[in-house]
Order: sequence, then structure tokens, then C-alpha cells
Amino acid sequence: MKRIKKNINTDTIQTNKDHDFQDGTLPDILELLKKVNRPIKLDEILSFGHISRKHKRKLQDKIASLIKEKKITNLTGGSYYPTSLLNTQTGTLQIQRSGIGFVLPDVLEGQEKRSGKKNPEDIFIRPDHFGDAWHGDRVEVIIFPKRFGKRPEGQINAIIERGRKEILVKILQRVESKGKNIYMSVPLDERLNIAILLDFTSFFATNADKIKKIKPEILVLAKLGEHLKEEHPKLWTAEALEVLNEENDLRIQERLVKANHNIPIEFPQPVLDEAELLPKEPSQSEIKEREDLQSLGFVTIDGADSKDFDDAIFIEKTNNGFCLQVAIADVAHYVKPSSLLDKEAFERGNSYYFPLSVEPMLPEKLSNELCSLKPQVPRLVMYTKIIFDKNANILSTHFANATIKSKARLTYDQVFSALDENQADHQIKKEELATLMPMLSSAKELALLLREKRKERGSLDFEVPEPKAVFNEKGELIDLSKRSQNFAHQLIEEFMLAANEAVANFLHKKDIPVLFRNHAEPDMDKLDSLFKLIAGTNLINDLPVGFFKKAEAKSIAPLLRLIKNTTQEFLIARLTLRSMMQARYSPELEGHFGLASACYCHFTSPIRRYADLLVHRSLKYALKTSDAPKNTYDFKELEAISDQINKRERSAVDAEREIFKRFAIILLQEKIGTIFTAIVSGVTDFGIFVELNEVVAEGMIPLNSLKDDYYDYIQDRSELRGVRTGRIFKLGQAVNVKLMEVNYDRLELTFALFDENNENNEVQRKQKKPTERNFDKESKKPLKKTYQLTEYKEKKNPKSKNNTDTKKLSKNKKKR
Repeated sequence: MKRIKKNINTDTIQTNKDHDFQDGTLPDILELLKKVNRPIKLDEILSFGHISRKHKRKLQDKIASLIKEKKITNLTGGSYYPTSLLNTQTGTLQIQRSGIGFVLPDVLEGQEKRSGKKNPEDIFIRPDHFGDAWHGDRVEVIIFPKRFGKRPEGQINAIIERGRKEILVKILQRVESKGKNIYMSVPLDERLNIAILLDFTSFFATNADKIKKIKPEILVLAKLGEHLKEEHPKLWTAEALEVLNEENDLRIQERLVKANHNIPIEFPQPVLDEAELLPKEPSQSEIKEREDLQSLGFVTIDGADSKDFDDAIFIEKTNNGFCLQVAIADVAHYVKPSSLLDKEAFERGNSYYFPLSVEPMLPEKLSNELCSLKPQVPRLVMYTKIIFDKNANILSTHFANATIKSKARLTYDQVFSALDENQADHQIKKEELATLMPMLSSAKELALLLREKRKERGSLDFEVPEPKAVFNEKGELIDLSKRSQNFAHQLIEEFMLAANEAVANFLHKKDIPVLFRNHAEPDMDKLDSLFKLIAGTNLINDLPVGFFKKAEAKSIAPLLRLIKNTTQEFLIARLTLRSMMQARYSPELEGHFGLASACYCHFTSPIRRYADLLVHRSLKYALKTSDAPKNTYDFKELEAISDQINKRERSAVDAEREIFKRFAIILLQEKIGTIFTAIVSGVTDFGIFVELNEVVAEGMIPLNSLKDDYYDYIQDRSELRGVRTGRIFKLGQAVNVKLMEVNYDRLELTFALFDENNENNEVQRKQKKPTERNFDKESKKPLKKTYQLTEYKEKKNPKSKNNTDTKKLSKNKKKR
């Protein structure tokens, strides 16, 4: 009897030692497929059915007959499955750099709540079940019958829509072709495991001066063409669109990330033409139709490098409390529903910010000019006036179209220095802003009250600094640091939150359809795991008895207060964030857990977020302004819109995360062998994740590099413990690490533990340095890989490990 493969449920397959169907009779193929319980190919049917290969033709005929009768289905890749058991789902294929993939099912916002059924889980896809699908494609997946305790698994059956129409490729070599300029190339994104015949014929016809620039290692933006399956299963054609530069160019890295996440770059010419038809300044007739607030002391407060100013504030202290006025650029006045500008903004969803560039949602004519609240020029706005009592309780709200004239363009650092007496330049900034200080002082007082009230109701404040790329005068990347925030940031945040909440409550009470910003409570299982982890690892000193006795969402705010200004604040905040649900847009009101708000929406950034633009239109409709849309959105329209902008928001977040990974690789490529201080940010059964203190970067210490002992993985405590020495590695632990390897393709940093008193260092010194394998010694640049078409092979899936609480992990064990 042939051995049955390990990934098959052997209990369900009936085998027969004594009868291998040598006489030409065949087993019940349909029943066999049902018992195997997953798609299998012809050779596997021969094996599982114990059918002699000499009867292969007969088996093929039988299968063809069953397909014709629609009893079994021939799936992608030549495998077969019972038609009656097929269950399909559409979604987006996400391939990880390890090679495995998941299909994220298409789900409309609010579907789970309305149907009463849980949204479908992500579907695991093995590399050999991708078919022709690529990372980012929208696909139809066939879901295999779920085995108890196992996650859903499936196989790509059809490609509904390609996720990428243009990709960045690297030139390898010229290919001989009569009358054409063809080059063999490969995608920069290793998740696209294909080879491309890149045609420059049309490109050279209009760019003859670029011919000499085409050489190996040059990057090219290409438009994908045909799949040449008959010549090679991984061979495609593409047309060259634009010649770029070499891979270690920072701007090329940004371009690559934009291509990876389908982020639009150029605006179509008709969209730009429509923008050019708009006026340069508001007309007098437009100003007269609005409340005139030009005499009030509105100011903008933004980052020093900001160019689009979409919000301005003015605060007065009254006898009974405070009057807050928040003015927001009136983008909806210029961008009408169904216009070309509106359709393009919808496709983009939001603006995309990178260290060296911005891809705006709207053309610069709007984002940086007509709608930007620049100082000393009249601008059209929608504004909200909120009257507070002395304790910052809301007494009344008012909304309207208006015109303002900003009195100053301030920066966060300016305002912070002027308001904080402890700053070295406090007196200088205070004198510079002398005329604005009474207003700014009132703003500070109100912001502090609002912040305290928000905390009292259970709002969460995560102190997780964002990364910031630092460049020298030559434009070279010299550091990745943590972007600092000060009280001026908090001041603006409080006023924007107040305005957003006021608008959401107003529209909800008016029963006007609108896109809410919802944030669901965390999953209790995740929260329970988080609390057990924190309690079990002793990350918090003097933890109150019974603090984590029960996993409750209301315990998160006290937890964040407990870690405030401690050495573990950043780590625990990050761990807590990972247990949170993602905030999303939806026409169905569900509340915002993170802000402890029952009703919330986004109103204050219509220049860079499409959701805010829709809220402005809903507000105009409710107020019956002269420029209000004739009709409001219905629920189904908002469902479809929210689905699109949620996806685009996720693209922006993922793109930002990826660009900083790439910048970290470039920054650290010349620091192989450097010692860094770090903190343990994750512990697994295959290694230790660490975050560097000197640079915003994360990497891993592989478990097999720890030579001093065998280590047990204690899952519930998330720690490694030496069997012989008792040495422990756990979350939050400070360590010294040595950078050993920088991997461009996988965007990974590999470290080794560095401890002068530990034998690990001696072992590592004897090993061949990874730098010799990946980097040129003289230039310290990555050695260039050579690719041949015949070298493209399927990635092997790593063997799954048993998920036990404690695992004995013996690495590099010598034979006795």
C-alpha cells in the first residue's frame, strides 16, 4: 500500500491492501473525492484509489464523464473536487512574504449586524493553490470543507479583477528578438513570482534618448500584457512605460510602494482640466450668501511642512464658559457629486503621505490653493460653533456656510513654545504671537477641560509615536526617529474631536443618512489573551491585585493610565493596540469605542478624506444651504462607498508601514556588525523580535542563533527559557543586539544577541558573516542577484508546528 500524504485526513480514506484494481475496474471516484475532502490531482487519485498506472487513460475518461455530468469540477491547476461540496467566496488575495496567502472575503459594512451571521473568516491559500492569481487580485475562491478546529482553506478558482495594472520591474538582460527591443526582467515585489519579457519598442519610439540608459539593474514601470503559458507557466509580457533609477534610490522605493498598493500618482488630464475651470478665488456673490466671519481671529495650526490647511480655529472665553468655532475648508462647494473630480476622489479614497512625496486626493489647484485656508485671503468654509459652560459641557451648537480670513499660519512647535513656560524659547514665541496669546490661552484652558472629560468617560489615549524620516541637506536619509507630539497637537485634536462629534449628533438627530466613523469593542478572546500576557510577564510593576481578573473593555483605559510615563508604556500600548478592532466607516451607527463616543463621524479633513467630503454634503443637505445637493445618499449607496474608502484607508496604512520598513533597510545596510540597544517586542517558538532604541526598526533574533542552551517556549507567558541555564527572554526585556543581515527582498533585519559574558558571541564570530553573502565588501551595497527563467520555482511552504503551550526546541543539535 502506498503511503498516504500527511496533510490528508487518513481516517476518512478507505484503502484495500488486497485489491489494487489491477484488473481495470475502478473505484467509485466521486466517493473517493468526497472522502479525501480536498481537491486532488490525477496522480493523487491513482495513489489514493490504488489504481494501476496502466489504467490512467480509463480513469481520465471516467473523470471526463463525471465532469460532463457536473458531478465533479475541474479546478484551477488540474485538480478535481465534488461539485456538490463546492462553496465559493469572492475576496482579495493577500500574499505574505513567507509565500502563503489569505483571501480576505468581500463584506459590506454592517452586513454582520443586519444578517445576524458572523462575517466569513479569512481563507488560507497554499502557494500551489494560487493558480495565476497575484497579491492584491480580487478573486473567486473555492472553500474546502472545514475540518474541526482548522481555519478555512481554499483554492483560487477565478480572477475577477487584477489588483495591479502597472508594476515595477528590474531589467536583467536583453533578449534577441527581430525588430523589437525586448528585455528579460523580474518584478521588484517578490510576491509576484514571475518573469517578464519587457517590450521597449513603443517606448523608444518617443524616448530615443533613453536607449543608452537601459542596462541590467535599472528599474522600469511596466504595463502588464499577456500570459505566455505555452512557453513557460511563469512567463508574461509587458510594455515599458517609464524608465526610473536603481533600487536603492529613496524615491524609487516610494514609487515601488505606491505600485504595490495601487496608489494613483498622476491625475487624468480631464480631471485636471475640470479643476482648471474652477475660479482662483471666491467671488463676492459667494461670500455674500454666507455668514461673514472674516473679522474673527481664526488661525491654522499645522506641521511645519504642511501645505494643505483644511481647518482653522477661533476660541473666546465668555462670562459663562467658552465659545469654540471650528472652520473647515468647503471642498463640497467646489467638488460636486458625479463630477470628474468627485469620481477621482472616490477612487483615491484619501491622500497618501510619504517621507518624500504626497499623492493628494484632489489636484493641487484645490488642495493647496482654492480650498487651503491660507492666511490673509478669504476662503469658503463650513463651520461649527459650540458653546460650552465653564466645565466644558455643551450648551448649544450651530452649523453654517461661512467665509473666513485666517489671521496666521502657526506651527505646533510655535504654539507649544508660546504656551509652555518651560520651553527655552517661550518668551520669544510669546512675544512673536503677542496679539494671539489671549485666544491661545483660552484655547489651552478649554482643551485641557475637554481632554479631562474625555478621559473620564473612558476614552483611550495611546502614546505610540509615529516614525519620522530625517534627511541631510543632500537629501540623504540619515535617521529614522520617533515623531514627537506636544500639547499643541493635543489642543487641535480636542477641538477636531468636538467638531466631529457635534456634526455626527446633529445629523443623527435629523435622521440624515451619513457615514459614521465606528470603532467596535475589542474581541474578548484577544483581550483575555492580552491581559493574561501582561499579568504573566510581570510587565507592570506593582500591578493591583485582581486588576486582570476579568477581561473587560472598560479595563483598557485604567491600564493605559497605569503605564503612563513608565519604561514599558510604548510596548504595552503597542500590544494593546494590536488587540483592538479597526475603526471603519459605515452608514450604520455603532459608536466609537476608542473615543468612548456614542455617535462620531469625520468632518474636519475634506481635502484629504473622501468620507469627510460626504459628511459635508450631508450637512449641507440638512441645513438646506444654497449649494446643497438636491438629493441625499441612500443607505445602499453609502454601504458601497464605505466599502471602497475602508479599503483605500487600509492601503494608506499598509503603504506607510512598508515604506518605513524599506527606509530602515536602506539606512541600516551599511551598519552590518553594529551593536544596538533594543527591547524584546515579541517572543515566538522560532525566535525573538526586537525593536531598536537608536532607530525606528524591528528585526528578529533567530532561535537557532542562541547556541548557549536549548530553549523551551512558554506560550502563555510569551517567553523562552533555557533548559540548562534557566536563562529567560521575555517581553519588554532590554537586550544588546548585533546586526547580522539585511534582506531587501523580504524586508527583514536579522540580529544576533550580543552579550560580552555569553558564549553566543564566540560561536557567532566563528560563523561566516551574512554580510559576505549579501553585500559587496567595498561598496557595502547589496550584491545583485541574477535570475534565469529556469530558476523560477514554487516556494516551499514551511512545515506547520504543533500549537502546544510549551515546546522543546533543540537547535543545531549534534549527533552523539
